[in-house]
Amino acid sequence: MKEKALSVLLCCLLFLMLAFAPSVCAGAAKGLILWYRQVLPALMPFTLIVQLMMSGNTVLWLSRISAPLIRKIFGLSPACSFCLLTGYLCGFPMGALTAAQSLEKKRIRREEAQLLAASCNNAGPMFLSSYILDQLLKTGSRRPVFIVIFYGSALLWMWLRSRFLPSCRNSIHDSNTAMHEQDSGTSFRDILLRSSELMLKVGITMMIFAIFCEVLYMLPGISPSFSAAAAMLLEITNGACAVSVLELPDKTKTVLIMGGTAFGGLCIAFQTYTVIHAQKLSLIKYLLDKAAISLITGILTLLYFQISAG
Repeated sequence: MKEKALSVLLCCLLFLMLAFAPSVCAGAAKGLILWYRQVLPALMPFTLIVQLMMSGNTVLWLSRISAPLIRKIFGLSPACSFCLLTGYLCGFPMGALTAAQSLEKKRIRREEAQLLAASCNNAGPMFLSSYILDQLLKTGSRRPVFIVIFYGSALLWMWLRSRFLPSCRNSIHDSNTAMHEQDSGTSFRDILLRSSELMLKVGITMMIFAIFCEVLYMLPGISPSFSAAAAMLLEITNGACAVSVLELPDKTKTVLIMGGTAFGGLCIAFQTYTVIHAQKLSLIKYLLDKAAISLITGILTLLYFQISAG
């Protein structure tokens, strides 16, 4: 039954693409241009340097320095600090990638990797600050507050979840035994191939979801509000832009865009799946964690408006 349902779905998608062929081509071009001009130049250098750090002593060094803080606040293994650093500085999907690779090298536990895959997998500071907060929301002097809300929501959820995971809280590795030997056999050629493969996966998923967004706008009988919300669920770059031009109060648009960006969209979810499935981390749990972070972000944003208005 599953194979039949999949076959029917694929046939429907094929006919839909044929019916909206110009939109499919336009969406594919938009997705690839966005990947080539914005994502590839920003993400590829970070990917290379992070892979080099993962293959050497840098992870061990950073983890030893931050181990007391990570253990005291979150109750997590020392190596989790590197996942936090890369996830918050480099943006999607580096947080999930480093969590999966740390699990593969047995530097962190499976429960920790599952938690970090969502909590550390966030929009990068450049994307959040320049595109979301400046270009779309025009937050001005309030920008630092929204940055704190955005990243603080993920940290808050990670702290809450770690309290209810005994295996993460009570089974902490010793700092000398938690970290396995460095992956000294990884050559630069392998690192380059691995980074290039990740960039290709990101580009393909962006193209696919850009097609979905373009076809969505062409469907008859769909209101602009529904199209914008659906686009935000699919892909945050186009979706956030669509929400920002809706005739809604600025407060409502800010809450929707902040919450939607925190979720990341299904495009980011599929990018994340390509880097976590080899370690058998759950996509469903990832989506639930991201939904919770999105909800917290939206609530805190709304509370800020209520407090500032009062």
